[in-house]
Order: sequence, then structure tokens, then C-alpha cells
Amino acid sequence: MVGDARVVSLGEATHGSHEFFAMKHRILEFLVEEMGFTVFAIEANLPEADVVDEYVQWGEGSAATALSGMYFWTWDTDEVLDLIEWMREYNLRRGDRPAVHFRGFDAQYVNVAVPRVRDFVARVDATRAGEVRELYRCIDGKNYVTYPSLSLAQQKACRESIGRAHALLEQNRSQYTAASSLEEYERHLRYARIVVQAEAIWTGGARARDAFMAENTIWLTDTVHAGKKVVLWAHNYHVAAHQPVAMGYPLRQHYGSAMVVVGFAFDRGTFNARSWPQGPPGPQTIASSPPGAYEEFFATAGQPRFLLDLRRLPPVAAQFLAQSRSIWSIGSVYEELSPTRYYRWALPLGAAFDLIVYFETTTASRLR
Repeated sequence: MVGDARVVSLGEATHGSHEFFAMKHRILEFLVEEMGFTVFAIEANLPEADVVDEYVQWGEGSAATALSGMYFWTWDTDEVLDLIEWMREYNLRRGDRPAVHFRGFDAQYVNVAVPRVRDFVARVDATRAGEVRELYRCIDGKNYVTYPSLSLAQQKACRESIGRAHALLEQNRSQYTAASSLEEYERHLRYARIVVQAEAIWTGGARARDAFMAENTIWLTDTVHAGKKVVLWAHNYHVAAHQPVAMGYPLRQHYGSAMVVVGFAFDRGTFNARSWPQGPPGPQTIASSPPGAYEEFFATAGQPRFLLDLRRLPPVAAQFLAQSRSIWSIGSVYEELSPTRYYRWALPLGAAFDLIVYFETTTASRLR
């Protein structure tokens, strides 16, 4: 099913289902061990994921601490920790095979990016260290909650300031590369770009975020890991290839048939999510899918789980999957009183995904 694809994009119908996470781990192991994939990238902040990669590559720090440092409770689970530990174990026994990397492509925080850019400039260009420190003062310590409270004039000034910091690194490419390395320069230039992206997300919302996640993914595959095979992990909404507002659409335009998009679906069961509006994460339960849903159709197969290649179906089945029907789409929040109002997603499944992984029932991920 994967064939000679360079990118395998793995979705999920919730951010808190054990079976989804365990299957992704299983798929990653297969793609690394059997098909030569060497990069794993998750829907998490890029610089913070690099801290995890430092553990995966060299054993620096601890996997648990690095995982917690990615902020999202959704990934702070036993399943993701097991995946990270497997990656580290693989790198220790890989012999002459290439190392596997843990990366991120999101840009919602500046906590790690700002100090790393400051430290880099201080090391390669001490005369501009003070200038960069001042350029970042307006956004240092800010986040998606505190930044929007600034006046529009303050936001505009800050946007220009962090843009100048990014431009400063771009304009001194030769000098900074010579004083470090091309790999180190590119990484810190991207950190400066992450700061610009985060500010835009805080003021521009979801569409800006998906566009930036696509941009960062392409940077990872075409600049940092050029020629390498990559596994992506994000929500179904983000990886789906049929809607221009989501990350999967520009990725499909960029990679074409060299990308395989895998949606994950379930009919019923338990998963972790926050209660609306922002309660603590915990188990939520769905008894069944509504009538007319894709899951209702999948349940007629009588299989507790299956993997379906949507590209290789008889015409009658392909026509059915080209129709817009609803499917569960649950992120980190779930409101039990109105499940079908906010948490159903109508889409033509065959246009959104190449493959579907289906579980009849699920259990909650194991929060740490």
C-alpha cells in the first residue's frame, strides 16, 4: 500500500485513543525496519520536538522530561513515551543503518525558539546579540492567551520587530554558516521563522496554523532531511488532502502520489478529551455513531478492525466513498451533551484519504 511513497501521513479521529496511538507505533516500526523510513514528525512545536530528538539521537536528558516539555497533554502518554523509547533503542542497535529522527512541525509557542535564537546569535555574532535580544523583548514569555491582550498597535510593532530578527539571520547566512555549520544555521533560522509563525497564529487562527504546519513539513523533508522518507502524525482534519484550508492539501500538491494519507476512524468507545470548555483531560465515551455515518457502513463488515485501501476499490464502492458523509472528528475537547453537533465531520472519504484504519471500539490513551 505504501509502495515507493516518500511521505506517509497518519491521521486520527481523536487525540486520545489508545488503539490509534498503538497502531501508529506499529506502523512506524514497520516503515523504519522494513521500508527505510528515518524521520518521524508529529503535530507538536518544532523546537520542543528537537529536544526529544536530542534524546533519541544521543540520549541527552530523559524521554519523559522531553515529552512533557512539548506542552500538549494529548502526547504526554505512555503510548508516545513507548514510541520515543523504541526510537532511542533502535538508534542504539541500528548498526550501519541511518538513525531515525523525532521532529515536530507545529508553531504555537516561542518558549524554546526565542532563547535558542538569542544564544545562537550571541555565539556567532556577538556584536548583534544585544540587538536580537531587544527585538524579541516584546514577545518573550508571551503565548496565545497573553499576546492577544496587547493593543493592535503593540501587536503590529512586535510583528515588525520579530520579522526584523528573522531577516537579520537571513541576511547574514554566509557569516553565520561559516561560524557554525549549514545544519546549525538552518535550524536556528527556522526557529526564528517559528517565532514569526506563532505570532501570526495567535492573531490569525487555525488557517494560518495549517499553512505554517505544511510549510514546516516541506522544510523538514526538502531541506533538513532531503531525500529521506518521513512519517507524519496529526489529526485527521490536518492530514486530509481534499480541503485547501488544511495542511494536507498543500502537502498533496507538493508531494503528489509520493505521499500516502491514512485516516483513522472508530465507531464507538472511550477516549481522552477535555470536558468543554476547559476541564481536565479524562475519559469520554461514545455509545455509537449516528445513522447514515461512514462508521455505520464500516460496522456492517462485522470486523473489529481493518485497513482499507481506498484507491483500489470496485467502482460502486468508490462512488459510495465519494459521497459526503459524516465521521467522528474529535480533538482535545469533547462536549458530551451535543456530540453530533460539534464533533461530526462531513467529507468525501475517498478524496480525503488514501487508506483508512478502522476500529469498531476504542479505549482511552494512557495519560502520564
